[in-house]
Amino acid sequence: MVTSNFPGNRGIGHVLERAMDAAALREQYLVNNIANIDTPGFRRSDIDFAAALRQSMQDGAPQTRGGLEGRRTRVRHIPIPPGGNNLLQGRREDWYVARNDENNVSLEVENATRDYNQLLYSAAVQVYGDRLGWLGAVLDSRR
Repeated sequence: MVTSNFPGNRGIGHVLERAMDAAALREQYLVNNIANIDTPGFRRSDIDFAAALRQSMQDGAPQTRGGLEGRRTRVRHIPIPPGGNNLLQGRREDWYVARNDENNVSLEVENATRDYNQLLYSAAVQVYGDRLGWLGAVLDSRR
């Protein structure tokens, strides 16, 4: 069965777009963890990539956007679309505290997680690009 990316139809393009969105947002969380590695009491945050992708792929009407909400504090600020700017929400992780200052960020964990996340993002980009190439080849052959 061939699927397309028309509204209401969740094809492979939609899956790849959501995978890239999830990986990009996860990168922001991981970089924030590294930036706060020396902040006393800071707890790392992360996104469950597989759960986030499943959530974004649920059947039904397009989901409302949750997560980070933006508000304008100055007239010249660029407005964020209604409902926020991403589909995914991070979770605070309290599963271990390795230091006396109650900070649980480990540079080794963050770097390993970032490497894995980059592989997921790169794979989604590669498949998406290949798919666009195939569609272009099909369209060119019909001329």
